[in-house]
Amino acid sequence: MKSKRAEEFINGHIKIGNLQFTAADIEYCVMLAEQDAEEEIEALKARAVCAFDSLDFTEFMTAECVQDFDNVKFRLRGLFIQKLNKQ
Repeated sequence: MKSKRAEEFINGHIKIGNLQFTAADIEYCVMLAEQDAEEEIEALKARAVCAFDSLDFTEFMTAECVQDFDNVKFRLRGLFIQKLNKQ
């Protein structure tokens, strides 16, 4: 399980009010929540990459730089994706 707080909850709170849950029930719910969160993060990262790709850097470039613009943007995009994946 990825969430330490969820694991602690499962170990300490199998019974909630009048309801009785098994550890497997709770672990399954936590797994689904973790998957949903990961999917949301991936969707946000995809939106961020699309936003980056839509930026127009040409106004900041000199005539000499424009010739290599595609390569520079490709490298910047790669660095941007690396930063997103680390967070």
